[in-house]
Amino acid sequence: MLPSYLDLLAIAGMASATYFTRICGFLWLKKHQLSPRARAVLESSPCCVMVSVVAPSFITTDPKTLVALLCSVGLSFKCSLGVTIVLSVIIMALLQNLL
Repeated sequence: MLPSYLDLLAIAGMASATYFTRICGFLWLKKHQLSPRARAVLESSPCCVMVSVVAPSFITTDPKTLVALLCSVGLSFKCSLGVTIVLSVIIMALLQNLL
């Protein structure tokens, strides 16, 4: 079934809103000099997002999730963010399927 014109209009509107909010930030930053503190905040934002996604898992009582979280925390001290994420997903998948 093909989407109706209203569906396509809604998708185009959402895409435009998303693009507009992102491009405004780039255009604003292009004209302004950031302070070292502001630069540090922007550079740490991806980590903050990851913490907000993972943090609710810390209140679980599921042993598999707790083991995976412990492994993730340990990996985060030794590996880069990308490697930590990939290995953590693999560890959680193995624990879910093997236990």
